[in-house]
Amino acid sequence: MVSLDNAPTPARAAAKVSPRAINNLRIQVLNEMASLETDWRELFQEIQNPSLCASFSWVTAWWATFGKTCPAARPFIVVLRDEDGRAAAIFPFFEENPSGLLEIRRLRLIGDLGHDNSFGMTEEPTHLIRPGLEVQALETLAAALAPGIENGRWDLLAFRIFDDAPHCPLAAAFANLLPKAWLKTDARTGCDFASLPDTWAEYRKLLTKSMRDNLAYYPRLLTRAGHQWQVRYIRDEADMPAAVARLAALHQARAESHRGLRHCNHIHGPTQEAFLVDLMQALTPRENGFIAELIVDGEIVASQAFVEEGSELMVYYSGYGEAWYKYSPIFVIDAIVFKDAMERGVRRLNFLRNTGQWKTRWGAQSGPRLRRASLVPRRPVCATRYGIYFVRSAVRRHLIERLPVYRHRFLAKMKLLVSHAGKERDRVAQVLFPLLPVLGRIGIRATPTLHWAVTQLPVHHR
Repeated sequence: MVSLDNAPTPARAAAKVSPRAINNLRIQVLNEMASLETDWRELFQEIQNPSLCASFSWVTAWWATFGKTCPAARPFIVVLRDEDGRAAAIFPFFEENPSGLLEIRRLRLIGDLGHDNSFGMTEEPTHLIRPGLEVQALETLAAALAPGIENGRWDLLAFRIFDDAPHCPLAAAFANLLPKAWLKTDARTGCDFASLPDTWAEYRKLLTKSMRDNLAYYPRLLTRAGHQWQVRYIRDEADMPAAVARLAALHQARAESHRGLRHCNHIHGPTQEAFLVDLMQALTPRENGFIAELIVDGEIVASQAFVEEGSELMVYYSGYGEAWYKYSPIFVIDAIVFKDAMERGVRRLNFLRNTGQWKTRWGAQSGPRLRRASLVPRRPVCATRYGIYFVRSAVRRHLIERLPVYRHRFLAKMKLLVSHAGKERDRVAQVLFPLLPVLGRIGIRATPTLHWAVTQLPVHHR
């Protein structure tokens, strides 16, 4: 289960409350999360369609797993409270203070591993802001972090937020810090969502004709091939470790497959697998997290994880065996899971980031853009550390981390070429084998002629 072993206990946690109010919001900084569980869950419920990655279970599971991989890291939770003392915003940062002189000191949201270490398995920001207080909360956050920027406590402050406004609210909120820090912002596509009607029959009508045909075609294809199949749900906490291990293996098989679109292996190490186990176990008591497996003739051929909260279902990582590619096993799982979820009252599907054709076929549309901001203090030491970090992360991201991918693609291509060469050799043999007796007779008759021709060739002596 989720633990916070690497975080200070509530009794030893440093809690600082600002004596002054900014925008009628008081600032509180904590080095632990356990004491915030009630406030966290209440604020989460106040937000319509909140990011599931910002739930208390998700954030604590991520920190318990990935926090151990970050050098000298500790939580730095900024809580903004209203005049009644209720939490109006929670920004779950964590800061790193490594001992090395040239090692970068960063402040970033829990869930963000940064450019130098990908596959953090959290694609959405993890902060919470009460609706209607977005501008005030960001301005107050900037005021709370200003001392750390001014005195060089951090070399880099990284922040992510979903926003579809024409002007970046982060730039406006941190405008007062620009004389003392460099600010860089960029925008990326947000998550893909599909709004659902009240019934599965109505949803089918909204899909294209090819999608409606596929809903019947692929299950029927499995049956026509003589296979017995079913989709099984894994919800029990005790069954999660084994189910996650199967999902990780199938996810890797999908990434290594040379059929269809290429996919990255996001569950590529024990840390990612441990996080998925912790997360799903933390969610199973409330039946918010489950894994769906496609079983064909007693064999688990495909698996996919889902997270459900209220009326929203998040489609998470998946995998399948390459031999079952033509049956579209993930499509079969999704169709059954979506139908069952709608019967439970789910009215929105979250496909996370990166638009793909398979998502748009389900009627998904891009949501608010994801804005990212990076602040670097205008101090020589901070700029030097950031420059070293930037070069190292670029080399790791574009070269070191890509080497296994390049190696796998090269081996897969060679395997494919060898397979094609073997097929071509077999085809040539099939054509030439019946002609061997004829060629043999021709060779015997042509032997005297060839011998005479060879003897007539000029001989060169050295």
